[in-house]
Amino acid sequence: MTKYMLLVVAVLGFGTFYWASQNFKQDEQQETQVTQHSSTWIDEAGKLHTMGIVLDQSTLRDAEMALRSRSQTAIYLHEEKSSDDKKSFRLSLEAYFPSIADHSKVILLLNVDKPLLIKMSERGTPPRIYPNGIVRINPSNEDILAVQKMTVKELRMIPSLQLTERMLEGRFGKAESIIKDDDGSTHYLYPSIGLDAQIKPEGKDILSFSASRIISPKK
Repeated sequence: MTKYMLLVVAVLGFGTFYWASQNFKQDEQQETQVTQHSSTWIDEAGKLHTMGIVLDQSTLRDAEMALRSRSQTAIYLHEEKSSDDKKSFRLSLEAYFPSIADHSKVILLLNVDKPLLIKMSERGTPPRIYPNGIVRINPSNEDILAVQKMTVKELRMIPSLQLTERMLEGRFGKAESIIKDDDGSTHYLYPSIGLDAQIKPEGKDILSFSASRIISPKK
């Protein structure tokens, strides 16, 4: 009987230790993941550095080396509606990294002139229309090398783990403003580093860095 009781205590003790270690490990992974992607600063020239990439300076090839991963590039056609309900379309050239070292996903928006992007879309593969109405066109082989030399305009990171306000404050400090969307999403804005951190009630959270969003703090 004594041996049986000792065995039960040992099993329960191991179960408690395993549960605690797994929860600690998950918290540690969350902190590590945000830390890896929070090395963000503005240099003396006003350039935004994040994840080893300098926005409006690093090329797609530079970004692939910094992230140690190859990307999938595509041209996207987004339908937009104006205030008077008129339809318009916006073209964008994006590079998608399906999984970097910590299993996060990264999307880079690239700098390209609209006339050139229109010509690239005409040379690309037949368009593929998604259920949400977005159209995708893959660049032609003749444009692939040119795309590699284009600079990064915006970086969007989709963490593999759920973000929290506490994690954001721990790495970036308190948000300078907080905005809530009608769908329940919350935007934590850090204009001094061009960051819009979006936490969603459903779906994947997004950290979006853009140099055009930078507002220098008042002295």
